[in-house]
Amino acid sequence: MIVIEKALSTLGLIKSGTRLSPVHAGYNELLFDSSGGAITIYRIYGALRRFEGKQRERKLQDLERYLGTWNSRSGYYMTFIHEHSADGLQEQIKSSHDPMRATMRRIKMPSAEHMLNSREEMLDGKLHYENLYLVLHTTTAVLPAKERDPKKAKKWGFPVGQGGNHFTKLHDMHAMYETQMEGALDQLSIQYYKLNARDGASLIGSMWKRRKIRPEGIRLVGDHITAFAESVAYRKTSTGYAPIFNLQDMAYPSLSEQLFDDKIYFPAERDDFCQIGGNYQASLKMVQAPGGGSVKPYNDLRKRLSADTNYRLSIQLASGSNATATLAVKRIMALMLAATNTQNLEIAKSIEELDGLQENGVSVSGVRIMCATWARDTQTLERNVDKLHGAFQFWGGQSGGGARLVSITDNPEEGVAATLPGAIMKGPMTFMPIGIISEILPIEMTTSPWAQGLIMRSGADQAYPLDPGDNALLDFHVYVLIGGTGKGKSVTMTELIKACLFRGGLEGLPHVRYLDVGYTSKALFTYLRYMLPEARRHEIVHYTIQNTPAYALNLFDTPLGMREPPPQELSFMADTVGSFLSGGAGAGMANSILRKLGSLVVKEAYRLFSDTGRMARTYYHPDKYPELVEAIKHHGIEVISGKTLWYHIGDALFDVGEIRMASIAQRHASPTLPDLLGVISSSTSIQEAFKDQEVEGTGILNYAVTTLQSMIESFPALSGATQLDIETAKMIGIDMQDVANSSEETNLFYMILQNVLSRGFMTDPDEISRLNMPDQYREYHRKRIRELRSADKLFAFDELHRLSVGLDNSAPPPRAMMLLMRWIKEVRKYGIRLLLSTQSMDHMPPEIKGEGMWSLFFCMGVDAIPAQEKLVELFDISEYGQHVLTQLNGPIPGKGAPCLFLANTKFGMIEQDLYIVTSAFELWAAPTKASNLELMQEAISKIGDPILTARALTNMFPKGSAESELRRLMDQEDKTTNQAKAIIVNRVIEKAENLRLSQPDE
Repeated sequence: MIVIEKALSTLGLIKSGTRLSPVHAGYNELLFDSSGGAITIYRIYGALRRFEGKQRERKLQDLERYLGTWNSRSGYYMTFIHEHSADGLQEQIKSSHDPMRATMRRIKMPSAEHMLNSREEMLDGKLHYENLYLVLHTTTAVLPAKERDPKKAKKWGFPVGQGGNHFTKLHDMHAMYETQMEGALDQLSIQYYKLNARDGASLIGSMWKRRKIRPEGIRLVGDHITAFAESVAYRKTSTGYAPIFNLQDMAYPSLSEQLFDDKIYFPAERDDFCQIGGNYQASLKMVQAPGGGSVKPYNDLRKRLSADTNYRLSIQLASGSNATATLAVKRIMALMLAATNTQNLEIAKSIEELDGLQENGVSVSGVRIMCATWARDTQTLERNVDKLHGAFQFWGGQSGGGARLVSITDNPEEGVAATLPGAIMKGPMTFMPIGIISEILPIEMTTSPWAQGLIMRSGADQAYPLDPGDNALLDFHVYVLIGGTGKGKSVTMTELIKACLFRGGLEGLPHVRYLDVGYTSKALFTYLRYMLPEARRHEIVHYTIQNTPAYALNLFDTPLGMREPPPQELSFMADTVGSFLSGGAGAGMANSILRKLGSLVVKEAYRLFSDTGRMARTYYHPDKYPELVEAIKHHGIEVISGKTLWYHIGDALFDVGEIRMASIAQRHASPTLPDLLGVISSSTSIQEAFKDQEVEGTGILNYAVTTLQSMIESFPALSGATQLDIETAKMIGIDMQDVANSSEETNLFYMILQNVLSRGFMTDPDEISRLNMPDQYREYHRKRIRELRSADKLFAFDELHRLSVGLDNSAPPPRAMMLLMRWIKEVRKYGIRLLLSTQSMDHMPPEIKGEGMWSLFFCMGVDAIPAQEKLVELFDISEYGQHVLTQLNGPIPGKGAPCLFLANTKFGMIEQDLYIVTSAFELWAAPTKASNLELMQEAISKIGDPILTARALTNMFPKGSAESELRRLMDQEDKTTNQAKAIIVNRVIEKAENLRLSQPDE
C-alpha cells in the first residue's frame, strides 16, 4: 500500500472492501457464503399478470399461505431485491438492440440501423430501468451443531472445501427449499430465471461497483476441473464424503477477493456517504415498518419515486422468526431495556399484539428492510436520500407517518453491502403479520420476459423488449391484433413485422408474406427494399394488385421444375375449381358432381400441359420479359418458335444456374384458367364421364364451360400467365385495396394469394422423390425445403374483417377463412408464424376465439362496451386488464400507441399495459397514411437516398406527418393538392442537401 493510502486508512478515510463480500465461492448454480451456506439467485420478471380487486386478493392469499408454512425452521433467508436505476437503461437498450443490429448487418441491411438509432434517441430520458431478484440463502444454522462446527465436521467425516464447509446435507435441504419456492412462484404466476454462479457473482459485483462485471472474467471453484468431476465432486465413503479432488489446490481466489477489491473512501464532510469505484453511495435501514391496517402495495411506493432516483431496496424474511419462543425472548429483552430507550417499550407492546394475533391464527414473521442509493456527485446523492425518506414516510398507513428509514452513519458501506444478493442483514427485525408482508413485497412489478428485442414502453415507463419469434417462451406463434380505426393498429402491425424481421440471431432475410388492404404494407416494403443493395432488391417486392391482366396471378403455377404441384396444393386447386363450378348450384347431388368435375379438370390439365402432353406449350417471344429472351440468347439455348417446349427451356436455364429466369420460363408452360375450357372439350375421360349429366336442365359440361367463362370475364387477374415477379422474393407484400370491392372478391383473392405465396412452405422433403419433375430439380427442392424449414417465416393478414362483412353468422365461413382456420392448426409443425389483424374480434377464426389458439394478443382498443366484454370473456382478462381496455383511446404524442398486451407463454399468462413506440424517423421511413407515403416516395425518387430523405422529412416534420402543412397550403395559400405536394417535396430536397453538406462523412 502506498504511503498516502496508509495515511488515509489510519484516518479512517479509506478501507478495503474485501471483508464486505456476501459470497465467497461459487459452483454451477450455487454461490456459497464464507461458512459454506448455499445461495441461489433468481431473476424475477414480476407477476405475469397484474391483478386488482378479488383476483389480487386471491393471489395474495396464496402467497400468505406459502409464507405461513415456510417460516418454521431457522437458517433460511428469502430476500427480495428491487433495483431501480437510470444508469442501467443504456446497457439494457444496448443488449436489446445490439443483436438486432448484428442481424441487420448479416442480412446486408445495415442502413436499417437508423430506425433503432432514432427510436433510442426518442426514448432517451423517458424510461427507467428496473430489476427484481429473489435470493434464497440456506445457512449452516439449519444443521446440527456438531455438523456445522468446522473441527467437528472434520472429525465426523463431513467434507471440507474452499469457502469453508461443503455440506452435502445442507445442499439437499437447499434444493428442497428451491423446489418449494419455485412451486410457490409458479402458483402465483410469477416468471423467474435461475442465475448460474458466474452470472450471480457478476450481478453482485456490478451492483457493488456500479459498473459492468463480465461473467467470463470471474473464476469459480471447479474452473480447472473436468466436467465429470464437476458432476460428482464428492463421493460417499464408509466414513462420510470424500472429495475427488482438492478444491483448495485447484480453485481460484475467493469471490470476495475478485469482486470486492475497490478501495472505499469516506468524504470528510459526511458521515453517511462513502465512495466506491467513482460513485457516491449511501445506505438506509427501516426502523418503522408500514402497517396500521391500511398498508399500501409496493407499487404505491414506486410511484412516489421519480425515474431518475437510483435505489436498491432489499426486503429480507428470516425463517424461524415467527416462532412464539422467538417473540417471547424478544419481548423480554425489550422490557428489560425499556428504561434505556422508550422505543423498546413500544417494541414490547407491539410484540404482545403480534403474540395475540398468533394465538388467533394469524401468522407473523420477521422482516428486515434496507435501502441503498448512489450517484456520481454528493448533491444528487443527498437528493436521492431525501426522496427515499419522503417516499417511505407515506408508505404504509400508520398514524405515525407510515414506514420510516434512517441513514446509516457508522458504516454506510456495510449498509450498501447488506442490500446485495447473499447478504444477511444485521440489526433487529420488524415483526408483522404475513398479510402485511404480502402487500409490501415487490412481486407485482412487471418487466418484459424477453431479454432482448425491439424496445417498447411499458405503462410504468420501463423499457420493454419485444421478441415475438422467441421459441423459448412460446409453444406456437399466432399473433392477434385488434384495434378500431385511429387506434394505432397499422403502426403496431409495422412494428411487429420489424421485430420479426430483425430479431437477433437471424442468418438471412426471413420469408415474410403480407396480405393487406391498405397502405401499411406498401410503405414498409418500399422502404425496406431501398435498404438492400440494388442487385438484391428483387428479394423484397410489393404490389398493389388490380383485377387486370397486368397483375395476373396464375393459380395453376407449380414450383420450379415440377410438372404438377405437390398433393396438398393439387388438392387445393381442385377444390377451388370445384368451388367455382358449384358456386351457383346450391347443395345436393349437382353440387357434388360439379366438385368432382372440377377436380378431374385440374388433374387432366396438368397431364395434358406437361412436356409429354398433347397440349404442352411451346416457345414464343415474350415481349414483357426481354431479360428472359436475353438470358436464352446469352447461354446459347436453342429455341424454335412453335416447337421448343417452355418446360425444356426452363430446364436448360436451370442447368446454367439461371434460377429466376427458369421460373419465369415455367410460368409460360403452366396451364391457366382459360385453358380449362380446352381441357373440358378435348379430354376424352371427361367427355365420357359427364356427357349425360345435367344441372338445372342444362348439360353439366356446358354448365361448367359457361361458369368458367363467367369467372374468366369477372377476374382477368386470375386468368393469365403470372406477371408478378415473386418466385425469388423472400419478402412479398400485397395490397388488395383494389380487389376488395365485395365480400366475394375479397375472399377469392385472399384465398388464392395465401396459397400462391405459401408454395413450398408445407412440403415434406420426403415427398420430393415421388413428385413429377426431372431428376435435376430434386436436390434443389430438398435443399430449398430444408432451408425453408429452418428459416424464419411470417405470414401477416391485415383487415381480416373484410373476409366476412355482410355474411350471416349462421352460414358456413368463407373458404378463405376456412383455409386460415386450417393453417392455425397446422402451421406450428412447419415453423410458420401468423399475424392476424382486424378491427373486430367477431371476424377472427373460431379457433382463436374458442380454442385459445393464439400466443400473443395486442388490443389497441375497441370502443363498444359489448366488444370489450367479449374480449374479457375470450381472453380471461383480469380486472386490471379490463381497466386498461377502457383507457385505449389511440396514440399519445410522445408516448406511443397504448395497448393491452397478453402473452400465452409456456410459463403462464402475461398481461401488461404497453405503448407501441415508433419514432418520427420510423414513421417517415414507413408511412401508414397515403399522403405521407406519396410525399416520401416522390422525395426518394428525386433525392435517391431513402435514409437522407427520411432524415430530411423528420427534421421538417418531427411529428411524423406533413398532413397539417398540406392542409395549410391548400386552405390558406389556395394551392391544389399536387401543387402543395410539389412545394413540400422541393423543400425536402433542399433540406436533404443541407444535411448532406453539414455531415459529408455520413
